[in-house]
Amino acid sequence: MCPHRRLCGYRGQAASPRELGVTIALDDFGTSCSALSRIGELPIDCIKIDKGFIDNMIFKAKHRLIIKDLISMCHKLGLRVVAEGVEQETQRRDLLESGCDAMQGYLYSKLLLEEEALAKLA
Repeated sequence: MCPHRRLCGYRGQAASPRELGVTIALDDFGTSCSALSRIGELPIDCIKIDKGFIDNMIFKAKHRLIIKDLISMCHKLGLRVVAEGVEQETQRRDLLESGCDAMQGYLYSKLLLEEEALAKLA
């Protein structure tokens, strides 16, 4: 038997990325090429909602409703949801209430150099 069983599998075939613990995210969801109709077809684990949608949720109630339903639909498909570009406390609150799994943006941190990020994690 192969000593690298996780990499080779049982029949000498390469393991899939998921078997190796790799997850795949669809970035910038809501922009031109990431159509809603494709979510069920793509081998993804997560979607990242584009900052443009997140920005508009402050001013447009329709965007809040779309995001809430999008999060619900993704969860029903077994996908995690990350919101990009969260900058306002109202966005954070609305996303939490909608069940968003994770958020990123200036509300949490400015862009960091690798050394700064590692220091924050230590």
